[in-house]
Amino acid sequence: SVSPPKGAFYAFVKIEKQGRWKNDWQFVRELLKEGVCVPPGSGFTSDGHTMAFRIVFLPTLDQLNSAFDKIGAFMKK
Repeated sequence: SVSPPKGAFYAFVKIEKQGRWKNDWQFVRELLKEGVCVPPGSGFTSDGHTMAFRIVFLPTLDQLNSAFDKIGAFMKK
């Protein structure tokens, strides 16, 4: 799930299937193997316990759609 960004060029996406990964670092490392590079959300918080990742909207629409498709396929595994 994600809250709509308010004027920012990035969003934090909550990792819903939390029992599958011990933390967001493990999630992003496994997602990287699928060809999608995103930073873990815990790197942007003071407590470091966020189960999320950050995605930016700077790439082209085609690149974003490809990344979202890969993330969707990854989550269905």
